[in-house]
Amino acid sequence: MTKICRAILIITILNIFLVNDISYLYAIDKKKENKNSPDNNLSINDLMKKVEERYFKKCFSANFLQESTLKAMGMIDNAKGSAFFKHPGKMLWKYDEPEIQVIVTDGKKLWIYRPEDKQVMIGEWPNYFGKGKGASFLTDIEILRESFLISYASDSEIDISDNNFYNLKLIPKISNSDFSSLYLKISKKNYEIQELISYNAYEDKTKIQFKDLKFHKDLLDSQFNFNIPEGSDVIQMDN
Repeated sequence: MTKICRAILIITILNIFLVNDISYLYAIDKKKENKNSPDNNLSINDLMKKVEERYFKKCFSANFLQESTLKAMGMIDNAKGSAFFKHPGKMLWKYDEPEIQVIVTDGKKLWIYRPEDKQVMIGEWPNYFGKGKGASFLTDIEILRESFLISYASDSEIDISDNNFYNLKLIPKISNSDFSSLYLKISKKNYEIQELISYNAYEDKTKIQFKDLKFHKDLLDSQFNFNIPEGSDVIQMDN
């Protein structure tokens, strides 16, 4: 894939995955909750409580595999790397393949570093992650219950054949073109999020699978700061 095509893809992924405004009131789709529940004894409320208990104000890291699809352009891009999360609002995504890239936020600033191009993109955290935007729910799990209509997913929407997972469908109460739906695969064994799939209104898709997830007693705040390398081309995303 050419650098120009990859640049277009990265910008679109940011719109789908990072710049999704999900600051809406939480509600549960009662009609779907009972119909599609894989466990009649576990309501959406009960499941979300268990997920919150697992993640609440905790630090964790994981390796990830990412598949991003731009439907209109017929482009599919695969990537992998590692990610680190700390409450509240701190994230570090380190891409190893297909090229090195770093996305990091300290809860105030956002940096996107592309060493091959000697380029650093800088933005203000609230514009991309504030009030529950984008992937920030991974650093504050309670945002899910505040932001989405939540129901169990059906087999017509995603593959739910693996009985080891709870499959959730999350819809923002007020949809927009950047973000239309989110699906989560949650382990029945430990209530960890194993996979997330997001769509926008144009049916572009981003799927991220987490592997080797580890919880940590703490992660240094310095991990979520970025020192701009000398000679880098700096681009202000908010201008």
